[in-house]
Amino acid sequence: MTESFAVLSHRIPFLRILLFYVLGILGYKIGDGFAGTAVLGVSYFAALLLLFFNDSEFVKYKSRKDFFGIFLALFLSSAAFLNSFLTDSYRLHDEVPSKCKIICRIKRAPVLGPKSVRCLISFRLLNDSAIVCPAGCNDAFLYLPVDDRSSALMVGDSLWAYAKNFAALGGADSLICNTNVSFLQNSGVCASLYANSDSWSVFSHDDGFSIFYLSSCLQSKFSAYISNVVGDESGVVQALLVGRKDLIDDDIRYSYSVAGASHVLAVSGMHLGIIYVFLSFLLSKLIGGQISPNRQIRSSLLILFLWFYALLTGLSVSVIRAATLFTVFELAVAFSLRTNVCNTLAFSAFLVLLFSPFSLFDVGFLLSYSAFLSLVCFAPKLVSAVKLSSGPAKYVWNIVSATIAAQLFTAPFVLFFFHQLSPYFILSALVVIPLATVLIYLAVFSFLFSCVPLLSSVLSFLLTSVVSVMNSCVGFINSLPYANVSCVHFSLLMLILSLFALIFLLMFCSWSRPKYLILSLSFFVCVVSISTVSYFRFHGNSSFLVCNISGSSVVNVFSTDQNILYCGGNKIKVKSRLSDFWADRSAATPADSDFSLLSFGGKSIYVLSSRSITPDLFPEKVHVDYLVISNNICLKSSELSRMFDFETLIVDSSNSLSTCNWWSSQSASIPQYVHIVPTMGHYFVTL
Repeated sequence: MTESFAVLSHRIPFLRILLFYVLGILGYKIGDGFAGTAVLGVSYFAALLLLFFNDSEFVKYKSRKDFFGIFLALFLSSAAFLNSFLTDSYRLHDEVPSKCKIICRIKRAPVLGPKSVRCLISFRLLNDSAIVCPAGCNDAFLYLPVDDRSSALMVGDSLWAYAKNFAALGGADSLICNTNVSFLQNSGVCASLYANSDSWSVFSHDDGFSIFYLSSCLQSKFSAYISNVVGDESGVVQALLVGRKDLIDDDIRYSYSVAGASHVLAVSGMHLGIIYVFLSFLLSKLIGGQISPNRQIRSSLLILFLWFYALLTGLSVSVIRAATLFTVFELAVAFSLRTNVCNTLAFSAFLVLLFSPFSLFDVGFLLSYSAFLSLVCFAPKLVSAVKLSSGPAKYVWNIVSATIAAQLFTAPFVLFFFHQLSPYFILSALVVIPLATVLIYLAVFSFLFSCVPLLSSVLSFLLTSVVSVMNSCVGFINSLPYANVSCVHFSLLMLILSLFALIFLLMFCSWSRPKYLILSLSFFVCVVSISTVSYFRFHGNSSFLVCNISGSSVVNVFSTDQNILYCGGNKIKVKSRLSDFWADRSAATPADSDFSLLSFGGKSIYVLSSRSITPDLFPEKVHVDYLVISNNICLKSSELSRMFDFETLIVDSSNSLSTCNWWSSQSASIPQYVHIVPTMGHYFVTL
């Protein structure tokens, strides 16, 4: 095994550099601040002493080459540790107050929603305390009501606001906490704030040059052009071409997620790869690429076009990563350097982590690089496993091979972060990827020939038709039985074991040694064993939950075999928020229901949601274990006792503050236990 690793590290030298750098970042996250720094510092200076004192016993048995490798490993780990420490030292580690006065600057293009505008801001002042920090260390989401002022906000605008921290990331109510919260914190996003229309104002605009301001303007203009061309179907096209996912309907976004095609709606390496292939082919025909000067001109133009497209997409992190990867690869081609795709991949990842060490814990970073790595390592082996002549069959098999390969390394991360997996991902890829490719090319040609009225109209019609067909196909896949396998329990230990299993599988495919296959299968068996133990740990348990989600009535009963959700708000967002909670308890896939009276786990639950409640509607007393009060119903204790015989009264979060206060005043005259969710938090009990 040592020999195999030595061969691999010789072929991919940047893999060693990346590995030691990543170990330094992990050391900082796992280690204890200055204690870890001291350990690395002592090791570093010990290596220096051994380097200059050749008569030591250690150097007699080790060559200088081996010793230099040890020295370099310690140096890279120390540099990563120090970089992580400096980045983290500028961050706000205290929780942002529930009410605060802020001065901030908008970092990214605001996202327009149905009721609010979401802005990613960078703090400049927080409660009269000046904050001086590198960009990206103290960010927050600021939500503003939709009006003419908030809709006109741009990147670079500076504003003051009196804000409420209504959803502090990782806040006090920790029963339900999405895994992605911690990764937002690693990205510097420390809070989610809200300001009323009369509680904020812009005091300056960015009149100077800013690359993000330029990108925001280009994205807005291109987005407006797409809206004019496509019309009602522009949401998917906007997401696919310029990264405007805020314009997609929630139901369409959920359909793509269930079908395993959500990556199409996020501009990333796949989209940039399609543009790269098209431009590379076009420039090769126009300029040629065999002679050195022509090759360098072609590569320069290709890199410029790729980064211009990155500007059009708002310079999102995923596009910057992909553009960096293609830039490094194209520079190697331009100067006739020997290229290794894995080495290029490791170099681009090292560059990203050099400037942003906590990107290592970002979901997008992990998914994009794991997909790239899986495609490079497994796709060629799968393609060559089946010998096909050129034609449609080979084209289909290439797509299937690439899809299976991409799923191998990304599936563990998808299961860990989102706890769901689509069984029909191959069918989705066979349909969606070709249609998405055609759609991108049609959009490019539509933009190029927008000045030719007749041709532009034909291209617009084709573009709209392709979008409709793609949405219909995704909807059909979503309607298939067992299309949504969610609430899958997948812990951090299972993620690590799965990655080790895949690494040994890759080593077996590369060197055909049976011991690697045995190790890979052993790790997979461990993952399956842990999953089985987790399932039987909760098997037979039934649970009852009333969520604290402002303005929504969310009542949930679940077990390992059944999961019933009563939701008066946005069901898709509620399911997303509860996914980690369900997965940790091995709950079944959720099913929507509008029940009023439900018997589950030997207990009865009644949701009282009608506003026209009178004692005449209940001629006989209803016996329930849990009575949930919803939608601002106010009943005196005497009326309540005549209608219901209950053990616990729960006032859910759909009720207003005044209604909650009214029930709080009534609780003294109610002998049963009263739980007011908006003030006391989620109500959760095992039945």
